[in-house]
Amino acid sequence: MKVYGISGIGADGRMFRYLKLNDEFIPLNWIAPQANESIEAYALRFSAQINNKSDFAIIGLSFGGLMAVEINKLLHPKLTILISSVETKQELRMLYRLVGK
Repeated sequence: MKVYGISGIGADGRMFRYLKLNDEFIPLNWIAPQANESIEAYALRFSAQINNKSDFAIIGLSFGGLMAVEINKLLHPKLTILISSVETKQELRMLYRLVGK
């Protein structure tokens, strides 16, 4: 099974450099967002990096976890793991929601 890793914003695959798995690990690279693009539309474009023809898993770190949740809705991986993340924006602390606006 392939395991895809999504780092947090401003980070890259090096965030997972000490992760040891028995499966093939593939870190995904962030792509540039388009103007006024929804997170759902961004997740659809972002998920083009994933080969979903066979079983796969996603590991999302921080904001990458939110992206992993959106991709989970689209591609239905065998397993989705969130690290230091939340499953929905309602779980974000109020301060982060206010800063995001």
